[in-house]
Amino acid sequence: MSVVVSPTGTCFSDALELLAKLAVALPAQRQRLTLVHALCRLPEGDVFTHGWVEWRRDGQIWCLSDGWLDGERITYQGARREYYATWHVQETTRYRVHEAAEHNRTTGTMGPWIPRYIAHCKGVSHA
Repeated sequence: MSVVVSPTGTCFSDALELLAKLAVALPAQRQRLTLVHALCRLPEGDVFTHGWVEWRRDGQIWCLSDGWLDGERITYQGARREYYATWHVQETTRYRVHEAAEHNRTTGTMGPWIPRYIAHCKGVSHA
């Protein structure tokens, strides 16, 4: 039986906050952290945007994301290959810690920051 984690609907702010939290708590790991914004595809074919953090450790790249499981908000992780397959990732844009901070500062939003990604937010605020 597989575990189903539901999205929060606030993945861009969740991901940026998680990136900042990890960068402060683990300064030696900053170079191994990446904020990822992506275009993903639902099984029905619709494209949507999603955001998460990738962390290179233990010889793998782990994807970290927030979600809901049994009514509890959690941060979960998975190996990149499985995460990308689950979300049907089509395109990604990656930001290092300082780049994400700069985009946040200059735009006043948590993302996404690319117009074609914003266009796929389906009415969800990207602030």
